[in-house]
Amino acid sequence: MMQKEWVLAPQAPASWLYHQDVPPILAQILFNRGFKDVEEARRFLYEKDLPEDPYDMKDMAKAVERISRAIAAHEPI
Repeated sequence: MMQKEWVLAPQAPASWLYHQDVPPILAQILFNRGFKDVEEARRFLYEKDLPEDPYDMKDMAKAVERISRAIAAHEPI
């Protein structure tokens, strides 16, 4: 039987974890995703510059059509 080995991401520095407006676990996830700057992470989480109509998002109509086909064909999504 093959042994599995967990590969853990490096621990974020304490200065990163506790200088966020979010719980430390979310700060760790942001760190793991490549956010190294507190202000950049805040902009990512709290930026409200989103389209008001979801169909204004790029390729949304294609996505909806593909999901609809998958539902009709009983495909996993």
